[in-house]
Amino acid sequence: MWTRRRLLQAGVALGISSLWPALAYSPRSSLQAVHDALEALRRQRLILSPLEGWTEFRGVLHAHTAISHDSRGTVDEIIAAAGAARLNFLITTDHYTPRIYAEGVQGLINSVLVIRGVEIPMGCTQATGAARRCGSLLAFGCRSPLVPDAANGWDWDALFKTIRSQGGLSIIAHPRGLPSVEYFNQADGMEIYDMADAMREHIIDAPRALLEFLLVSAKYPEEFILPVVERMNWHLVRWDSLSRARRFVGVAGNDAHQNLAVFGRRIDRYDLIFRALNMHVLAHSLTEEKIINGIREGRCFASFGL
Repeated sequence: MWTRRRLLQAGVALGISSLWPALAYSPRSSLQAVHDALEALRRQRLILSPLEGWTEFRGVLHAHTAISHDSRGTVDEIIAAAGAARLNFLITTDHYTPRIYAEGVQGLINSVLVIRGVEIPMGCTQATGAARRCGSLLAFGCRSPLVPDAANGWDWDALFKTIRSQGGLSIIAHPRGLPSVEYFNQADGMEIYDMADAMREHIIDAPRALLEFLLVSAKYPEEFILPVVERMNWHLVRWDSLSRARRFVGVAGNDAHQNLAVFGRRIDRYDLIFRALNMHVLAHSLTEEKIINGIREGRCFASFGL
């Protein structure tokens, strides 16, 4: 049984053992080597001709603002970051609160199409412990607010039907945390990659990462977060299995919060996270309906921009 005291002792031991080799480690030379390798890779890039009749729109799916309890990002900050990252669209998915429908932004703002959505918790695989994982549902494109039952919370069968009837999309986020596989059968798709989940998997590298951030991250912000670019095999196996029976869309979620800082310096700035990972959608024009239909029909793909 892992008690709180044993977890704390294990964490301290892990931190010391991880930090010790980092003291003899040169993050500047290491990140410079990564920087040089990335520049060489960029020089090999080929620009493909667009598909006739379609326009490729680049954006971000799964982002949080200060409406969420765990984010402090303002609307002005997230819109400015989307513009700096040259996004065409931004799908916000704040943690559920009625405020989303009163205060959440949507529409074309400074040339960025903002699609307002919501993230709803669906439960966890276990109640406590370091291995705790929690799944959720991303819903966006709905014509009317989604409201839980005042007494019983969310009726999941009814919720999926409501989202579908309103022309919206339901995407399973953090899929490894779903307490029931039945939810997959009712959704339109799932995250095959989530940046926050990838960062969590690298928590064991925290001491070395902290050292790199403090010493050189200002010069190498993209190289610093490069380790979170990885193949999520569990997600891909699940997606492959589900998509054999029907169209089941795979998306990549930035899960941007802009809520991590060390000594006042932001680790997860919106602009950096927005450049790092993108969804690309093929559509005839930049409207909410066209972007959502493009995702629904699988005319989309994910890319890492680091």
